[in-house]
Amino acid sequence: MTLRRPLVLLFCIFAASCIFATKSARADGNAAIVIRGVDVDVTAADAVTAREKAVLDGQRKALQQAFALLAQPADAARLASLSAGLSDQQITDMLVDYEVESERASTVRYIGKLAFRFRADSIGDLLQRNGLPYAASESGPVLLVPVLAIDGANQLWEDGNIWREFWVKHAPASGLVPLRLPRGDQADQAAINGDQAAAGDTARLQALAQRYGVSDVVVAVAQRTSSSPAVALTVKQLGLSGTAGGFQDKFDGSTSDPDAAFNQAVDRIIGQLQQDWIDQNRVTSAAEQNLTVDAPIDGIAQWADLRRRLASIGTLRRVDVVYLMRSQAELALTYVGDRDQLARALQQRALALKDNGDGHTLLQPAAAGQP
Repeated sequence: MTLRRPLVLLFCIFAASCIFATKSARADGNAAIVIRGVDVDVTAADAVTAREKAVLDGQRKALQQAFALLAQPADAARLASLSAGLSDQQITDMLVDYEVESERASTVRYIGKLAFRFRADSIGDLLQRNGLPYAASESGPVLLVPVLAIDGANQLWEDGNIWREFWVKHAPASGLVPLRLPRGDQADQAAINGDQAAAGDTARLQALAQRYGVSDVVVAVAQRTSSSPAVALTVKQLGLSGTAGGFQDKFDGSTSDPDAAFNQAVDRIIGQLQQDWIDQNRVTSAAEQNLTVDAPIDGIAQWADLRRRLASIGTLRRVDVVYLMRSQAELALTYVGDRDQLARALQQRALALKDNGDGHTLLQPAAAGQP
């Protein structure tokens, strides 16, 4: 590290460390890769043995699906070999937990559908040790706005919004794309209503995102009639620069289980957001690249916040402080992947790269509506 001005010495005392790497931040165990809907069917000497064998079979199938999500299709043969060489215990050690989505059992047979959550850092480290590029970094938090369209009315904050109540009661386990729900307080109610959210009112949704300190908002409209358990799902994702994507789906539900369609819709949303994030950030090369940026800062608190945001980006391998002053820092970023991937990851942390035209690149807070 080179300090170019005497003024930085005092500042560095408060900043604690002028050089920091990001790997430890990715290895905190918070990010999880979620694989849902894993079918198992095992027959054994008794029901207990069949269930235990089904979980082991299921976790191996789920790991193969996680590998397929993270790595390049061209690496399929190597991934199959890598998976086959792992013991059941080695796979179990990479798990956060698992849950039973559905099950049926007899005295000798177990049939079920399971969901598994793997520690992203464990899978990422395994792929990296075997020379396979991967993308296992956690996304920045995404604000979920659940709108219930029922009998011609769009409900958001109303007491009758059972779609929002479902998310409150069944908050999803953490994954690569952590979801937050707005509180629904008076400020939220003044900011946007159900009709405006369903219509994708960009200005109001971006203002809501800013209130919660996130860059991306997902509006999930669940359309339902009072006479049917079916749900038609329409999802729109909005980033700082406008609409970032979306999808539609339909779930028939069950008359015997009023929550069935909602459960399926939640799984679809979580799975699609995770898939989209991985597709956008999959690293095609482990080769490291370097970029020097100028970052305006306003005091120690903002400097600490910048460090926190950078440390959460999985493709950033290292951040070196070239110099640090009261109002600006020059940082040397070492990252894998391409610059567009880095820019997307930064945007999810409400940060933006901007070329100044004089050979310098600025790293600054992202503003709503900026590309």
